[in-house]
This record gives sequence, C-alpha cells and structure tokens, in this order.
Amino acid sequence: MPERLQVISLPIDLLRVHSPVFLLLALGGLLGLLFHAFGSWSRQRKNREPFPVLPWLILGWGAAGLLSCGLSGREFDHYAIHSLPGTSLTAGWLLARLWPNRLNKSLHTLFRVSLVGACAAMALANCIRVYRQIDDTPNPETAILQAFAQRHSKSNARWFVWGYFPEIYGWVQRLPASRFVYVNFLTGMIPWTNQEPSADTSYAIAPDV
Repeated sequence: MPERLQVISLPIDLLRVHSPVFLLLALGGLLGLLFHAFGSWSRQRKNREPFPVLPWLILGWGAAGLLSCGLSGREFDHYAIHSLPGTSLTAGWLLARLWPNRLNKSLHTLFRVSLVGACAAMALANCIRVYRQIDDTPNPETAILQAFAQRHSKSNARWFVWGYFPEIYGWVQRLPASRFVYVNFLTGMIPWTNQEPSADTSYAIAPDV
C-alpha cells in the first residue's frame, strides 16, 4: 500500500523535471479552484446562487487522474498520462482567470500579448526539450543486441524473450515466437503481488498456455 501511494506523486515529479512553469500554473490553479469552489459553494448555500459545476468537475477530474496513477503501484512514466487532462484544465482555468477584462485598452492588449507569448514560449521550450531528447543513436545495450541479432539470426526469424522486457523485440526488429510478449502468463508471476522467489505462482498461470 505505501508503494502505491508514493506513485501518486509521479505526475508532480515529471512536471517538476520537464515543465516546472506548467507545474506552477497547475498548483496555482489548484489553490484558486479550491478557494473558488468552496467559496461559491458556501455562497450558494446562503444566497441560493447557481452551484459551481465547472470548478468541481475540474477538481474531480484532477483527483481521479492522480488516484488512477497509484492503482497499479508501478512507477512507469506513461502511467501519469491519466493526470494530464485534469492538470491541463487546472492550469487553463488559472490562465483564464488571469485574462484581463477591466483594464484600459492599451494595458489590456499588452497583458494579453504577454500572456500568450509566455504560453507560446513555454510550449516551444518543451518541444525543443523533447526534440533534443530524441536520439536515434542506440544505447550500448541496444547496439549489442542488434549486432547479435544480425549476426546469429535472419530478418524473418522469430525470437522468444524470457522475462519482462518486450522492448527487445523492437530493438532487434524480430517478431515474437509466441503470442506472449511477457512470460508472466507462463510463470504466473505478478509484479508487486507474488514476486517473492518462494511464492507459489501456479494459481496465476494462464490456462491452456
């Protein structure tokens, strides 16, 4: 259970490393949404104002995304995708609230242009960061496997990778020799559940494999 709860911080850690400005916007939006939602809810109960649906929807979406990251207990980066819609809406809500409506025309235009420029610069910086991280040069482990595959097998040969690493099929450009890209179906081992060497995993083996 503690491991699963720790994974909830994965989206925050990724934003802190790759897009700190976006993280600040999201945190600011979260505080603003909480204040606005609970304040509007209190006023709605006293003065019978319309219920603040949008803030609560954004907060609920964001909370569901964070909780879903911790359901598996795995710290793979792509598991944080669930949190992107809620986080984006939270940051967008803050930007919309910052959009000026009561300034004079010159300041109004200047502020809007500055805000749009800052968002565009942040998006461009993130695109450049991603582009720089894309490297077609294989890492040493990949290069060794590719050379081994070319030397000892034909291009139409099928491989069977024993373990929990199906990326090897893509690295060596070989199709799997069975319908199982993971051997968990054959061994019954389930990560974070029964991976102890002494555990009996026969109950989890896929039938008729």
